[in-house]
Amino acid sequence: MKILLCRDLRLNGICTVSLSAEKASEWNNARFRKFERLLHSAPKDGIGYMFILGRLFGTTLVSGDYIDSISDLIRREPQLKVITFLTDEDSHALSSASVTAENLHVLSPSISTSYEDEHITVTLEEEEIRVETKEEGEKFPISLKNYRVDGSGERIPSFEPYGYEDAFHDTFGYMITRINEKGIRNEIRPDTIYAYRLLKTEITPSEEEEIIMARIRKMVSSNDEDTFVRLVLGGTTGVGVNIDTNKISQELMQYVFYAEVLDETRIDLSGYQPENDISLTNEFVRLALNDPSLSEAERSAVIRIGWNALNSREEGE
Repeated sequence: MKILLCRDLRLNGICTVSLSAEKASEWNNARFRKFERLLHSAPKDGIGYMFILGRLFGTTLVSGDYIDSISDLIRREPQLKVITFLTDEDSHALSSASVTAENLHVLSPSISTSYEDEHITVTLEEEEIRVETKEEGEKFPISLKNYRVDGSGERIPSFEPYGYEDAFHDTFGYMITRINEKGIRNEIRPDTIYAYRLLKTEITPSEEEEIIMARIRKMVSSNDEDTFVRLVLGGTTGVGVNIDTNKISQELMQYVFYAEVLDETRIDLSGYQPENDISLTNEFVRLALNDPSLSEAERSAVIRIGWNALNSREEGE
């Protein structure tokens, strides 16, 4: 017997990065298609049961038509029995679908707390799900608190990351639990669709802007086109080097789905001597250098903003 376990699908959710309406729609449609492919491929892989835990919908503003579309996807795969253990809100939303899926079983304290057929018994308890397979006589709990399948130490991965920070601390995809005469074995299958990547590059004062951009383009373009990239620029730059993070982000989005650029560089002032220069630009630099309330990073940021403003340059975020 094989059981497919998914958690926190968060379909129809709102991405935590600032996507345009068009890209947000594309991202959500991709999540829906990803769930559809998983449902369709499960029976071909010999999977008879699918457990869905946590959050099914990523927002409370879910239309009846969207709920019906989820139920209809499940109804199209009658060989696969789908059992959900969702939040009360998601459970009631799913059970309200006008499209009846006989292979969908919603377990929650206010709807139903058990499921049984000729192969398996599933009981929803306060902090865990109790599973018993009849043919193999195996029993094992699934924790609702931390989504672990007890006895294996394996944590059910989130279906897909929700943002950059979320992606740094987890594995994403789903888990397949195999039960046979040898016992219980878990296999985590990662899915990299719309993955998040953190990239860093160090800049030196001697580098020209075009050299820096050529390196950045090469780094980012090596990722899949559906990747979310956060690029952190570090190191030091010359006083007059302009880093327009908005402009760089827009250019990089021709290579990946979404790009975010963070400027953490500092200005190299070791060879800069404004003492004898009476221009407004250099007076601004002197004031920033002599302000004891500013940290080195803050001083660099202030100098860059002022320098760009005084030279009629647009400042990136």
